[in-house]
Amino acid sequence: MPTQLVGIAVADAQSPLHGYDPYLREGVDGRLRPIAEPALVDSHADILIRNGRTVIEAIGSGSRAPIRPGTG
Repeated sequence: MPTQLVGIAVADAQSPLHGYDPYLREGVDGRLRPIAEPALVDSHADILIRNGRTVIEAIGSGSRAPIRPGTG
């Protein structure tokens, strides 16, 4: 599911991600990029600044496999 930030980026005419399918992207090191074009990036900060935002909220969940004794 695309995040709110992805939705803002793909709708932003000034974003290098404008018009990209929001499902075909990934987030790496504080930046979003299309999976098929990893050199095309837009930083989280730039997306927020261009759109007059200072914060964005997300709600998520996750799980992690139990740690086996002796592995970490």
